[in-house]
Amino acid sequence: MTNFEIPYWPFPKQRLFHDSKAKFRLICTGVGFGKSAAGVNELIKAALASPKGCLYAMIAPTFPMMKNATLREFFKFCPYQLIKNHNKAEHLIQLITGVDIVYLTGDNEQDIDRLRGLNLAGGYGDEIALCPEYLHQILIARLRDSRGAMKIWYTTTPAGFNWLYRLFIEKKKKNGELLENPQDYELFSGRTRDNPYTPEDYKKAMEDLYIGSFAKQELEGEFTGFEGLVYPGFSYDTHVIQTRPELRYFKRVQFWVDWGFTNPMVLLEVGLTHDNDIYILKEFYQKKIQIEEFIGYALERQKAYTHLFEKAICDPAEPGFIEAFNNKQIYSIAADNAIMEGITLVTAKLQLKENGKPQLFIHESCVNVIKEFLQYRYPNAKDEKPVQENPLKINDHAMDVLRYGIMDLKDAGDLPWFGVGV
Repeated sequence: MTNFEIPYWPFPKQRLFHDSKAKFRLICTGVGFGKSAAGVNELIKAALASPKGCLYAMIAPTFPMMKNATLREFFKFCPYQLIKNHNKAEHLIQLITGVDIVYLTGDNEQDIDRLRGLNLAGGYGDEIALCPEYLHQILIARLRDSRGAMKIWYTTTPAGFNWLYRLFIEKKKKNGELLENPQDYELFSGRTRDNPYTPEDYKKAMEDLYIGSFAKQELEGEFTGFEGLVYPGFSYDTHVIQTRPELRYFKRVQFWVDWGFTNPMVLLEVGLTHDNDIYILKEFYQKKIQIEEFIGYALERQKAYTHLFEKAICDPAEPGFIEAFNNKQIYSIAADNAIMEGITLVTAKLQLKENGKPQLFIHESCVNVIKEFLQYRYPNAKDEKPVQENPLKINDHAMDVLRYGIMDLKDAGDLPWFGVGV
């Protein structure tokens, strides 16, 4: 086979990762470290070392992340002469060596189910902290082609004390018992400042942006809990569900919407039960999308709920967008944007009722909602000045949407529901 030059020259901390023999490897670092570059280059290296017929998986939490970040990084380094075919419909990259790479997303149940029928030679997951642990478990079960690397590696920025912390640092199972094979799990940490290829201005700008525990996570790559969390009562084990209830379980469905372009456009599909429980069923969370495309998405999703769909509760900052929704027969209203009252109401929905369950549930595919719950916080006290009442305007887009919807439920009071029953 013709030799290809790959424009990748790993610096020492990246090389430690590449040289490791561990079965499961995790690069958990600050932003801008070069972790995704290391991840995709390890995938290219493994694929080139494998015989014809081997299959590798490449995974990102959502399709926008896959398209705009992980795939972009892969094609940045993989020589085009090495690619025989890219089947976008099948999410399959075929190399001239006869090795295939299938790319999947953590928010697409059909894609995840495809893993169950595959014999994998290895797998790579990008920003894996935003994916549920069951994806890791499925990958392990499908790692069966001994002709290939027979390894799984992940790259991510930390997201609190999650399943990655338990596996790669505590070396424990879900039940608290120690792993039988702790040597198989190896962690590689690093800081934003460790990357010699990023400009000094970029590093300085990042250091000016982040402070406190958020800086420890985003710049130093440390697993940390945040001081001043807005919703300290949120728990993955309590509030995140693996299975969506059937539609007949709900009395109505709403869309909760936040507008954006540079910031993400957000649409949460929310099921409301007869017991006033709230289920966040599905999320749309994407930057740089035009309003026309967003409306098209909302129209398609509205069809999935037929008579159950009630209305969209929208960020009041863009009345023109609300009017555009209404013009397309998506009944929409402007939300009440009261911040502190909304936070109080969301907090109440997170609390456990007498039956030991909360009133707010989030499906595990809603990775950005979950991430924001774990990171949405108040500013630190500085220079003996009073702490500001309002949370930081970071990791707040889905959190704003939650407030909009739950404020509207409050405003509706105890009025009976006159819609069509199920």
